[in-house]
Amino acid sequence: MSNLIDISTSDWSAIQPDDYSEEDETEVTFDAGTPSVEVSITTIDDSEIEHDEQFVVMLLNPTVGAIGVLKKTVIVIKDANTPGKM
Repeated sequence: MSNLIDISTSDWSAIQPDDYSEEDETEVTFDAGTPSVEVSITTIDDSEIEHDEQFVVMLLNPTVGAIGVLKKTVIVIKDANTPGKM
């Protein structure tokens, strides 16, 4: 039996669409018993010197069963343009 889960993002210090794109996937389908599933969210590289930025990814509305303990996680976008880095 297949399960469908919605994927949603929420801005923290990272702002969509300037820092990441939530358009890649909005739901994922997988078979029962599947231990993990990959989800792609594109981060946007810019030339601004800024602090690392964060956004939240949430799993919602399973069609079968329930979502485990981890229903959301914080993603950190590391700044590649920090002065002094090569």
